[in-house]
Amino acid sequence: MLESMLDPGARAIANTQEDDEPLSQEDCEALDRAEEWLKHNDGIPHEEILAEFGLTIDDFPLRPSGSPNQETIAAMREANAGEGLREYRSFRELRERT
Repeated sequence: MLESMLDPGARAIANTQEDDEPLSQEDCEALDRAEEWLKHNDGIPHEEILAEFGLTIDDFPLRPSGSPNQETIAAMREANAGEGLREYRSFRELRERT
């Protein structure tokens, strides 16, 4: 926790204001299509998408040192593996609970 308090990137993210712009009808329809697709397909890991463009996670430094810390890397791997993630029935439910 101390590291996240001292990390300027983490501090900047924590201090950002919530986006209060309403979703357009087009946004809602796109989210509904994505939710339906995910019901029938596995998600695509970040690494796979980046590889399609010849990139790796190291091409996007998250910290001034140029690489994410071990805790961030572990969290990214957990997310890609689907470990410990909450499931929501819809994007609207996610927004209401966060």
